[in-house]
Amino acid sequence: KNSIGSIYLDLLKKKISQNNIRTNIIPFITTNESKRKIIENMQLEIMNQTISLLNENELILQFSSYEMQTTKSGLITYNGANGYHDDLVVSTALALSSFSQGNYNIR
Repeated sequence: KNSIGSIYLDLLKKKISQNNIRTNIIPFITTNESKRKIIENMQLEIMNQTISLLNENELILQFSSYEMQTTKSGLITYNGANGYHDDLVVSTALALSSFSQGNYNIR
């Protein structure tokens, strides 16, 4: 919901209302803590083999170039390595988080 996400959230809500789709959109506010939580949860799910990833080139590239860093103040951050995207990693973590919390409606 924060930063540029609010623009996309508004566009999504508009598109849904124009098409008379009934759904509940639950915004996600990205902070270092909220992102760390969903990424670390996804790491556990992958390590425990309760989820698996598609064998898709861009997805594999983004996951293999995703990294953890510790800031000078001791905070742990997760991002794509310099020059790499991380949108597929983060969207996978968001989808898993929503699914794990029961915030989904599969038709």
